[in-house]
Amino acid sequence: MVNGQNNAEYGIYIDKTSPHDYDLILYTGNEPLTKEEDRLNNQYPVNKVRTSNIEFKVYSGVEHYFQNTCDDKVRKESVPQKILEKNDYVIWVVKDSAGMLTTYKTFGAYPFIALPKKIPDSLKFNLPDSIF
Repeated sequence: MVNGQNNAEYGIYIDKTSPHDYDLILYTGNEPLTKEEDRLNNQYPVNKVRTSNIEFKVYSGVEHYFQNTCDDKVRKESVPQKILEKNDYVIWVVKDSAGMLTTYKTFGAYPFIALPKKIPDSLKFNLPDSIF
């Protein structure tokens, strides 16, 4: 309930606008904010979160990769094979570049851009007082 109204849809939209910036859109209404895109791509949110007794559907763009329209043959071909298997985990790396999906081998993966720690003063480069 928002402003005394019961709405059919509650959504959280996560939009990564750059490597370090995100826009979070909190939405409520009679239909999803991305109704047309969802219909065209037959996509549905793959995650939900409940807060203040309201269930929000979470949209992050990943739902585009988990479509329900594939027949079994297409679905099996679209799922990458196991690339690397260690004792207790399997890593699949899929790169999406302008809609072309490529699977490649790796011995390790980290899902986010790692930010450097603060550079210690002893390692900082300082220009000499007079450089000319």
